[in-house]
Amino acid sequence: MTDVGVRLPSHVTASGRALLATLPKSQLRALFPTSASFEHRLDTGPSSYAELSRLLDGVRERGFAAEDGDVPEGIASVAVAVRDYAGWPAAGIAVSFPRDAIAVERWPDLAAEIGRVAAELSRRISGR
Repeated sequence: MTDVGVRLPSHVTASGRALLATLPKSQLRALFPTSASFEHRLDTGPSSYAELSRLLDGVRERGFAAEDGDVPEGIASVAVAVRDYAGWPAAGIAVSFPRDAIAVERWPDLAAEIGRVAAELSRRISGR
């Protein structure tokens, strides 16, 4: 998919979206003040703050982030944020797979499994 050390724009990856969805809107706006803030690897993903805001509202509603071909074409990812003791995003856990390998209807089940791992990691890093 990508090499070790490759950096990708947060608004196009599932793990980045999971992290961004945990931030207050004011901080999100500060990270993406203009349309020039929206870099793309491919010609996919949100290109404006309004688009990103709507996308992240969906992430918050569902409880997980997803991307479908936004990084490498034909690959999808599902991700959940790991939070620190104060509730801030500390990491994202994502599972990537060939788009045809897992039906979209099964993504919430996959996200639930990832969510259990994220919750355990959150518990461990917060010392509880």
